[in-house]
Amino acid sequence: MNIFDLFGNHDEKEVEKKTGTPLLTKIAMLGLPILFMALKENNKDEKKAEALRDTLSRHEVDSTGSILDRLTQADEEDGDKIMGHILGDKKMEMIDKIAAETGASREEVYKALKKLSPTVLEQLAHETRGDRSVEGVRRTTERQLQKYQEDSNTFDLKDIAGKLLGGSSGGIGDTIKDLLGGFLK
Repeated sequence: MNIFDLFGNHDEKEVEKKTGTPLLTKIAMLGLPILFMALKENNKDEKKAEALRDTLSRHEVDSTGSILDRLTQADEEDGDKIMGHILGDKKMEMIDKIAAETGASREEVYKALKKLSPTVLEQLAHETRGDRSVEGVRRTTERQLQKYQEDSNTFDLKDIAGKLLGGSSGGIGDTIKDLLGGFLK
């Protein structure tokens, strides 16, 4: 199961109750594509791409466990570090912007992203187990974004990008645009 599938295949309240994270589904619908788009942007830098590739071996998990179980058991301290590496100095700003967009509190978004970040790396580690080259990781990150875009149970990535990039000055769209260097233009 793909991490994006989790939110289309489970009851929203069940996911939130099991993970102890209010509004997780709503936050994930915005947070996951942001994390994957930031990873894709980071992968353009060879040193960052190599660092991600090397990190993935430390995030391999038993593929028999469900993504929901992995979210429930996520190490939030590790998640905070991962989120920092993915989002860089925009981490807290992105948390605030996602909170504003979703109606969640800053604390709820922060907790959700700390659970989602290690799960994103676990998913990438699982998906790249046959090709852990830098190019393999890049292709897999792109496939994850395409999967999200094609999934009829989630929002269209183009719609999200349009909404985010079409916002008023200082909105989350400007933050993503700055973070991703115009990738979504």
